[in-house]
Amino acid sequence: QRGKYHTAPTCKSRMTKDRIEALESIGFVWKQQKHSFKPDPDGWMKHYQELITFKNENGHFNITRTDNEHTSLRNWVKRQRTLYKHFMSGKPSQINKKRIDALESIGFFKNSD
Repeated sequence: QRGKYHTAPTCKSRMTKDRIEALESIGFVWKQQKHSFKPDPDGWMKHYQELITFKNENGHFNITRTDNEHTSLRNWVKRQRTLYKHFMSGKPSQINKKRIDALESIGFFKNSD
């Protein structure tokens, strides 16, 4: 859609004015932003608190693929384990010691090696 939109003014395109308006009406963003890693401490803390709640309710940290209620948390958990393994093996990692300490304090990394 973006490609057709950007070429519409300069050449023949299948992107009609009605189509442009329909996409804009649902909040479509025409200019794609560059992807870059930006730390989100609030997002990390939100997931961390959600993880503590999950552990208190379920007694474990293992979120199964069939648990559709916690998809975002499951992906975050998987990412934290990967980042931790990289950190512990000396590879570049986006996790820091403060976050590792927080996760260790709730027993997150026990039996996850």
